[in-house]
Amino acid sequence: MVKFILILFRPFRKIIEWAGVNYQQFEVILQAKLTMDNRKVLGHNNQKKTIKNALGLQVFIYCMMGGFMSTMLMKGDGALFFFTTIFFSFIMIMVIMGLISEFNTILFDTRDNSILLPRPITPRTLLFVRVMHIMIYLMIISLSLSIIPLIVFAIKFGVVAMLILLADVILTTVFSVFLTNIIYLLLMKFTSGERLKDIIVYSQIVMAIIFMGAYQLMPRLAENEALISSFSQIKMWMYLVPPFWMSASLTPIINGEFNMQSSIFLMLSVGMPILGLWILSSVLAKNFNESLSALDQGDTKPEKKKGKAESNRLIDFLSRICTYTIDERISFRTIWRIANRDRKFKQAVYPALGYVFIIVLMTIVNGKTPLSEIVDSKIFLVLIYAPSFVLYILVFAIRFSDNFKASWIYQTIPVERPGHIISGAFKAIAVQLFLPVFILLNSITLYFWGIRVLGDIVFGLCNAFTMTYVMLFMQPAAFPFSDEKSAEQSGRNVTKSMLMFFAIGAMGGLHYLLIYLNINALYILPLMLVILFLLSRKYRLTPWHKMTNFA
Repeated sequence: MVKFILILFRPFRKIIEWAGVNYQQFEVILQAKLTMDNRKVLGHNNQKKTIKNALGLQVFIYCMMGGFMSTMLMKGDGALFFFTTIFFSFIMIMVIMGLISEFNTILFDTRDNSILLPRPITPRTLLFVRVMHIMIYLMIISLSLSIIPLIVFAIKFGVVAMLILLADVILTTVFSVFLTNIIYLLLMKFTSGERLKDIIVYSQIVMAIIFMGAYQLMPRLAENEALISSFSQIKMWMYLVPPFWMSASLTPIINGEFNMQSSIFLMLSVGMPILGLWILSSVLAKNFNESLSALDQGDTKPEKKKGKAESNRLIDFLSRICTYTIDERISFRTIWRIANRDRKFKQAVYPALGYVFIIVLMTIVNGKTPLSEIVDSKIFLVLIYAPSFVLYILVFAIRFSDNFKASWIYQTIPVERPGHIISGAFKAIAVQLFLPVFILLNSITLYFWGIRVLGDIVFGLCNAFTMTYVMLFMQPAAFPFSDEKSAEQSGRNVTKSMLMFFAIGAMGGLHYLLIYLNINALYILPLMLVILFLLSRKYRLTPWHKMTNFA
């Protein structure tokens, strides 16, 4: 695969050299990067296993995803404009997501500056390698997603239509790279290194949430006849949306209805990606390496001491009311601050916060109950139990870290029972990330259903914490951020996730049964509080021999 990719560049050698790039250096560096990427190491049973064709596996997965999209393209000629627009939007979303979530590490890899630039390698060559390295993988993503749709197009509309679709897919990829990179490069010019890293993390989180929402929404869009018919005429706002450029230039050629509007869209679909690449390489990339060096530097502005002091007072106050011992209180404060700063932890957890709102929204949208009658329904149970999803994600995420080897520090802590540490850590992330979501959603519950469901809300909160403690006892106890992610643990997490969804559904089902039988949840609440107290106490008293890797 690597050799084949390099061969594709050789016909363009003169053009690359004309751009001021040393082609021999370019090919050697790119080959080294691609070879390293294609040898990913997975941990399994404490042994290292190298997968030499990881790239081929990725291609297969993306082909299957493209097959799902091709089902929309087969639905008929009348809705071709609508379905091709959805298809190009999907390609653009996947490429941008790939660049933001996975390949930003290539774009912002500062090691190249320190390792390669001191050698006789020009900055322009290094920048070209970096851009082509990203472009290769994004092209592989987009072309893999398009393989089955291209076959469908060839069968349904002919080979010429397939070639036009292929050209539009390539142009969509190029424009997506330009669109994402122009935002990154502008941010690099106007923000500091640490702030830019935070922006990247939050953009990854937002894109993950958007993708989850789009995954839920796309099948419903394909069945919306009113929406499909609204695409029968070109609107002025469509000239501002890139997927429409590709679709509006492709569809008329296939249908034989090419006109002035189609010519404008064709010029936009071809001209804007080329113009974008020129702006990226000639205008914004001049000081790229200098701006990249700033990523290794922290913010020079002093922190706002007033805001930091207020935050510390809040953490101290919450730690006092949520914990029993000094050790538990210290753990609460420490983990709160780590969770607030650790970017990897945010990437693992924050998308789940958005998923909860999507789950609630889709449940309401898919429900057959009209909005005018929603107050008489039991949909409030979804708002009560959906946040439990966040709590279970937190329990799994708090165990793992890329810096797990630093967990030796726990062995030096003079505590009699490590349960105080893990209990404080659990309470910290629950109060910091779970309770705000729970309070927000159930404020909506109180607004629509009134004070009569307050007992159900408290009962649901107790159920969520009770089941979470049960889940904690089902897995080996571990200090926060002390475990390594591995393929074996990923498989276990899939099983735990299935149990998690089953537990949430079971809790909601039992609660619904109580309401159906006209049993007030407040009657059972004292028993649940006693069970919750006993479980939390047992977890807090976890001894050393129960701890993973520390027995």
